[in-house]
Amino acid sequence: MQKLGIGITIVALGFLAFVAGATITRFELFPYGQLKNAFDAAEALFVRETGDKVPFALGAKPVHPEDWAAPAVRAGEPGVDRYEPDLAFNGYTIYTPVTATYPIRLIDMSGQTVHQWYLPFDDLVGEREDGLSLQPPNNQMTIAYARLFANGDLLAVLGATNHTPWGFGVVKLDKDSNIIWKFLKQAHHDVDVGPDGKIYAALHTVETEAWPELTRIRTPFIDDQVVVLNPDGEELQSVSILAAVLDSDYQSILQFADPNQPKGDFLHLNSINYLDADAARAFPGAEAGDVLISLRQIDVLAVLDIDEKRIKWAVRGPWRVQHDPDILPNGRMLVFDNRGDLKNGGTSRVLEFDPATLEIVWEYPDNTGERLYTSIYGSQQRLPNGNTLISESNNGRLLEVTRDKQVVWEYRIPERTVNRKGNEVATAVFAERFAADELEFLKQ
Repeated sequence: MQKLGIGITIVALGFLAFVAGATITRFELFPYGQLKNAFDAAEALFVRETGDKVPFALGAKPVHPEDWAAPAVRAGEPGVDRYEPDLAFNGYTIYTPVTATYPIRLIDMSGQTVHQWYLPFDDLVGEREDGLSLQPPNNQMTIAYARLFANGDLLAVLGATNHTPWGFGVVKLDKDSNIIWKFLKQAHHDVDVGPDGKIYAALHTVETEAWPELTRIRTPFIDDQVVVLNPDGEELQSVSILAAVLDSDYQSILQFADPNQPKGDFLHLNSINYLDADAARAFPGAEAGDVLISLRQIDVLAVLDIDEKRIKWAVRGPWRVQHDPDILPNGRMLVFDNRGDLKNGGTSRVLEFDPATLEIVWEYPDNTGERLYTSIYGSQQRLPNGNTLISESNNGRLLEVTRDKQVVWEYRIPERTVNRKGNEVATAVFAERFAADELEFLKQ
């Protein structure tokens, strides 16, 4: 009888503890903040020490089934599938295969490797400029973007899985994969290069102190910046995107921020484009030297004045969690719309639109019967002949389509792995096509 009484008491205490915990969590009563901070710290420590993934611990993106593990490759063997030589813009294509242990490859139209670059991992070890002891295993390093120069030099943006924030830095390699310089702060996603050789990169840091203007956003949260480097990779200045929004006429875009975004990543800067004088004309008040940025989590495209540190222009449109906005010579914009193709089940599409009116003047796949979908990543490039090169990232597929939406080149990358579910997965984050005579190093 005594044992029964003890058992009932234990069950009752457990129930009361559950109710108390649920109440504290639901209404954020004391000691919610202390418990949450302790949990976040323990979770981050677990991830860093074990290398295992805690569900939704990394927080880089909105919760979505395909964000946690790359979806299985839908169909098709690696290599070139469709190819119409008379209709394609023939040249060389570079792409980034996300996993840094794979080489960055430059391929011809038949899919054959013309040149490749390997990351010299041993040369990335050492003191970091941000003071962090961030050195993940090689198989946890990623390549988000690669910018190829005519002489074979390459800028690579590196990331680190199982870390928050996940940016690792920017390195410049020569054509033989030797490091020319390295910028080891938490740079991520994208870089662009101005006509004077200055480099514009994305950077992020964790803010642990509350900002008075952000009463809705609890700490810790991620603050994105644009950092400017000289041609030798030395930092010249950095601009907080969040501060630039707050110091502008576009503070209202923060109403779309999710205060409960995992790990406080409520802006998620994922693209930077330097604006020359011609491109700047597409935006009211913009000038050469401003940059066009993409803020994925709030579906916003914006123009940032680097010198004045404020947002000059911002817009939301018919896209969802977008990537890679580009200004075209005609003043229109291209953007990879990851989840905004509502008539096709919320899948992906590439949009060409007028930034002044938001009128869509071209989209792919539209009503072609083709499927395009990647829940994250994705890029596009308007080619000189009017075709568009597309990277369907999470399917590991590159394709070139004409203005009338005919596929004239299709390539499935061979860099594939098998995930824990036994599915074959492939990811091509970014791709860019070069004309045959653009790359001087290939002529040597």
